[in-house]
Amino acid sequence: MAFFRFAHAPLIKVVFFFIFLNLSPLCAEPLQFNISGEAALLINAESGVILFAKNADKPWFPASTTKIATALFALNLIGTDLQTVVVAESESLKSVTEATKKKLNYQMPGYWLEPDGTHIRIKLHEELNLQALLEGLLICSGNDAANVIAQALGPTIPVFMERLNLYLKELGCLDTVYYNPHGLHHPQHVTTAHDLAKMTAVALKNPIFCQIVKKTRFERPKTNLQEPATFLQGNRLLRSGPLHYDKAIGVKTGYHSKAKKNLVGAAQLGNRKLIVVLLGYPNKNTIFEEAKKIFEMAFHQSEVKKIFLLAGLQEFQKRLPQTKNPVLTYTNEDLSTLFYPAEEVSLKCYLKWDDFKLPIKKDQKVGELYLKDAHETIVANVSVFAQKSVEKVWPYSWLGNLQNFYYNHPLISMLYLLCLVTVSGFCLLAKRR
Repeated sequence: MAFFRFAHAPLIKVVFFFIFLNLSPLCAEPLQFNISGEAALLINAESGVILFAKNADKPWFPASTTKIATALFALNLIGTDLQTVVVAESESLKSVTEATKKKLNYQMPGYWLEPDGTHIRIKLHEELNLQALLEGLLICSGNDAANVIAQALGPTIPVFMERLNLYLKELGCLDTVYYNPHGLHHPQHVTTAHDLAKMTAVALKNPIFCQIVKKTRFERPKTNLQEPATFLQGNRLLRSGPLHYDKAIGVKTGYHSKAKKNLVGAAQLGNRKLIVVLLGYPNKNTIFEEAKKIFEMAFHQSEVKKIFLLAGLQEFQKRLPQTKNPVLTYTNEDLSTLFYPAEEVSLKCYLKWDDFKLPIKKDQKVGELYLKDAHETIVANVSVFAQKSVEKVWPYSWLGNLQNFYYNHPLISMLYLLCLVTVSGFCLLAKRR
C-alpha cells in the first residue's frame, strides 16, 4: 500500500494523513522475451524503470562496452574543451599478446594493449585532440585511443582507473570494477547489465556523448605523423544494411573471446528513450536482431491512463486557528498519469498547502496535489480549491481588525490612546471631587 504525504507551506502547522490507495504498481505488464545471450536488461533512460530483465546483476566481462565509462568520465573531467591536443606517450601504446598475459597470470599492467585488438593506429608522439580521441574511442572502439585519453587525464593510466572506479561507485554502479579503460580481458575486470545501463543513462544526458555515439563513421584527421583515414561504426543498428534500426541513437558494442558479443544500445521514439544491454551472445547478427525486437516490443505498447483521484469534492481539509470551520476542498481535474504497461512505476502523492491568510474566499486556490516517482520527480499535479469561504470569528475578527489598524496607523493609534488616558484621568479626578 502506498500513502499520501501532506506537505505544508511556511506558517502552517505540519499535518500528516495516511490514506490507503492503490498507487503502486500501476497494472504493470513486464515484457516477455526469450534471449539468446547470458544477460539482458531494458530500461527507460529517463526514469530508470526496468521493462525487461534476465540475469541483470550477474557479473560479466564487458569487453569494449567499458569505453562508455571511459568516455563518460573523460567528459566529466574536460567538459566541452575538446580541442586540447594530446601527445601519445609510450606507456599508452605498450602491447603484449593475450597468450603472454594468460601465461603470466595477468600480472603485468591490465591496460597494456594487444596487437590484434581494435585500434585507430596511433603512433608514438602523435598529436590528436580530445575530440578525435573520443570519436576514435566510441565510434570504432580504438583501444589505443582509450589509453591515450587515460594517460592524458590521469595523469597516469592507473590513477585514471582508480578515479574512474570511484566515479562509477558514486553513480551507483556498485558491482563494477575496471582494470583498464578499453575492456581487453582481465579476469577481475567485470560489470553487470544493470550497472552498464546506469552509466549509459548518465552518459546519454551529455550532448557531446550523444552526438558522437550516433555517428556512423570516424574521419581520423591529419596529424603531425599521419594522413587522414576513415573508420566505420561497429554498431550495426546505426549503419545502413539489414541490421539497421531507424530508432537507434547509439551506443557501444563489445567483444572478446571470454565476454562473447555484447551490446549496449539506445533507441528513441518521440520523447521516450530506452536503453538495452545484451551480454554474452555467441553470434553477432543475433544480438542486433534481438535488440531490434526488444525495442519494437516496447515501442509498440500504447500508453494507458491511470486515475488516482476523481475531480470533485475531496476529503482533505485544513483547520486553522481563529476560525469555526475547517477549509474544505475540491479539485477541478482528475489526478491522473499516463504510463506504458511494461514500465512499472511506484508513485507517492503529496498535498502542499498554500501559504494563505484569512479570510479565505470560496473557490480560492488553497493547495496543490502532486504525484511523484521514486526520484522525487513530479509526474502529475492538480490545484486544490476551497469549497466555502472561511472567516475569522469574534472575538478574533474584532481583535484582528484592531491589531491591523494599530500596525497600519501607529501615530493615530497613539494619539487615540493618549486621548483615552487623558479623558479617563479627568473622569477619575472629577469623581474624587
